[in-house]
Amino acid sequence: MRQPLRKCKSTVFSLEPEKAFRTQTDRGDYRPHLWFSIRVEPHAHFADAYQKVRNLLLSDDAEANSMPGLEILADNVRCTHGATSGQIDEDELFYLRTRGIPVSVAQRLIVTGFLDEVIQRLNHPAIADHLNRLIEEKFAT
Repeated sequence: MRQPLRKCKSTVFSLEPEKAFRTQTDRGDYRPHLWFSIRVEPHAHFADAYQKVRNLLLSDDAEANSMPGLEILADNVRCTHGATSGQIDEDELFYLRTRGIPVSVAQRLIVTGFLDEVIQRLNHPAIADHLNRLIEEKFAT
């Protein structure tokens, strides 16, 4: 999946965090390749950009390959990037479990919290409802 270039047209620029998730599918060993890029235009001197990619892996076999990139066409800029991939945090799961929340509900809460920012940015109720149903189905007890 290729994300569109983010163009910097002013002197200060920041990039919202990007997130991705993938569960194992019936299609075999499908592996997503996520490519993200920041582009700083030639006239955008003193730009300050940070790119962050977070991947949540929902099975032992899930894999995400993030390829953050920077295309800098101006002088005197500060641009950095980072990417993380991981499964549900065991400490977060433990915290919820100690409050009497069943495992499947705790996992669903964590995944919903992870994806909520992205789902809210979609600003499309039908897609949001569909994604929330998929999360519910994944962690149904």
